Amino acid sequence: MSIYQNITFYLLALLSLGYANSVVAQQETVDNMLQWEVGQQYGNWRHTGNAAGLLVDRPAHFSVLQAGYSSQAGDFRRPQEARKSTQADVGTLGNIYLGDLYIQGHFGYARQDRRDAEYNASLIDPFRGMPYMIADTNASHWANEHYHLGFELAFPLKDDRLQLGLAMEYRSSSGAKQRDVRALNRFYALEVSPGVLYRIAPKYRIGVHVSYRNHKEEATNRSVNNEIDQGYFSLYGLGHSIARLGYENLTTTRQTNYEADRIGVGLQYGFEGPWSVLLSGNYEVGAENVHVGFMDTRPEGTLLQDDWTVTLALRRSQEHWKHIIDAKGYWSNARGSEYINEFVPGLDSDGYMNRYSSVRSTYDKSSIGASYELIKMNGSQYSYRAKGRLAYGKTKDRYLIPSSTFAFEEMLYGASFEKAFSLSSATTSLFSIGVSVDYRQCLNANYDYGGALPNSLPVADMMAQETHYFASDFLTIGVPLVYSFELSTARETSLFIKAHGFYQRADQTFFDHRKGVQVSVGATF
Repeated sequence: MSIYQNITFYLLALLSLGYANSVVAQQETVDNMLQWEVGQQYGNWRHTGNAAGLLVDRPAHFSVLQAGYSSQAGDFRRPQEARKSTQADVGTLGNIYLGDLYIQGHFGYARQDRRDAEYNASLIDPFRGMPYMIADTNASHWANEHYHLGFELAFPLKDDRLQLGLAMEYRSSSGAKQRDVRALNRFYALEVSPGVLYRIAPKYRIGVHVSYRNHKEEATNRSVNNEIDQGYFSLYGLGHSIARLGYENLTTTRQTNYEADRIGVGLQYGFEGPWSVLLSGNYEVGAENVHVGFMDTRPEGTLLQDDWTVTLALRRSQEHWKHIIDAKGYWSNARGSEYINEFVPGLDSDGYMNRYSSVRSTYDKSSIGASYELIKMNGSQYSYRAKGRLAYGKTKDRYLIPSSTFAFEEMLYGASFEKAFSLSSATTSLFSIGVSVDYRQCLNANYDYGGALPNSLPVADMMAQETHYFASDFLTIGVPLVYSFELSTARETSLFIKAHGFYQRADQTFFDHRKGVQVSVGATF
């Protein structure tokens, strides 16, 4: 089945969910966007990755269709981040109960334009943790398209003590760099996660799920200007690079092939009492291989990575109040291996042969954080909500030979408040406005390069900008707005307009500020 057939199938499925949603009257139904936001945030099991737990949350019936536009610009950015970016997107999601079976699905499309992005010519997302990439010094325009679609289903067996679930998601992206060295990229990712949940006592549950993810990105680089060879760098991490000029000849292109597989397992323990308590832990391990060329491929690097995540979620619902407490710890360890290759000529040769490989770099990250949110309810939607959050993060990256390090520590502080107003006596028209304040404090940021090329651009410019960014303390102020009004009482349909603006200000002389806005319109039905 082609990707277009897949997209058509999922769109028809989601539209059917939305139609069925409107005709099922015995289940609670989402009436407006304010109610939907609380429902999406309050559930415990829906954030674990175990689809079998969705039956415990018992989500209300909903269908959401929205289209949006966002823009952000400013000098406060990492070097590979665009100075200015815009995005137009459309998305839909919905759910339905078919007897004991629960199904929810989603589909989305986004068109993204990124201008004046530096030091990236081989990855659609340069921040996904891949150190082996192609970089040039031409600030360029990237045009990207993103698709995502997926579903989750859950159903009980026998006496409802055992519940099974399955989640699947497919993502596809394409990207093109508009200036020499040009890039044409294609990316896809497929993830499958079956799960099981068992009620060991009326108030106690345990769950387990496994996951498998495969992704692949193909990058083709070429130059249009045949008069001047464009210089570029092969990056290997922490500023270590090899400077190159042009290609073997002007009629060839460079092709880089990224292939990755990840497997994971998650365990959950839940308790239902005055407080709903859920403790979960996830572990994932995977490898991503990088090859140059699609024919006679040359292995260039491998990134092995394992991730641990532990979360504690507490929920309490009273007559007019909801309490949400979340705590999370995350640890990631990655090891980058590099290869020494030899090309073996001859008719019987397989091309490049790997002569030696070793771990040359390590990447360690950890973070821990917690948040508390208090929601005052007014019927099915919130009257106001207030949230506080605190987090600590640490990164230590090392290039082993020649020795180089990049390390930083940070604290994050945040608070937000949103208030809803009824614009009509029948509460058919609602308006919400809020403010959020987040402050990032750098505790330590240091970059030490131990190689032989301290004046190369990846060291003196790219990594210098990166270090200045993470060494900055900065303040982010955001203003969210939501307007929702009932279109049809009989069909429980509401239209909404959402907007969110933010402004960032850094205390570094190297940067100025960054600002952005996001607007979306849509309907719940």
